Order: sequence, then C-alpha cells, then structure tokens
Amino acid sequence: MLMLKGIIVYLDGVNLLDAGGVSALNKLIAHCTKMQSQLVLTDLQFQPLKSLAKSHVIPIERVFRLFPTIDLAITSLNSDVAPH
Repeated sequence: MLMLKGIIVYLDGVNLLDAGGVSALNKLIAHCTKMQSQLVLTDLQFQPLKSLAKSHVIPIERVFRLFPTIDLAITSLNSDVAPH
C-alpha cells in the first residue's frame, strides 16, 4: 500500500492571493518536496488561481496538486493510497 503524507488546504474563503502569499506558497511547496509530502489546494476562487497562473505555479506530481472541491481532493487522495 502506498502511504502519502501531506496537507489539504481548503481555500474557499480566500479571495485574494498577493505576491507575498505566492512566495510563501512556493516555499511551502519546496519544503513539501524536501520532506516527500504532498500539498493539495482546494476550492480556489478566481483571483488566487489567476495569481498562481501568472506566477507560473503549476502542479507537481506527488508534491503539489489543485482540486476544484475538497470532496474531489479527498476522493483522489484516497484512490492514490488504495491497494492495487
């Protein structure tokens, strides 16, 4: 069984992500890479998603992922650790 560790960040109430937030997120992604853990962002509103795109922050397999809803994130993560 594949065991993943990580963090799901539910961003439903976040309507603004500035350059400082993007910088902090990049540092967190780097830390997750180093620790071999996963960071998942869910329920991003338009402006934060646009800030990520403009800053060229993209998903990284097994490190950083984006999901439109927390339910899809949990379902996907559960299928990642299910026995094959």
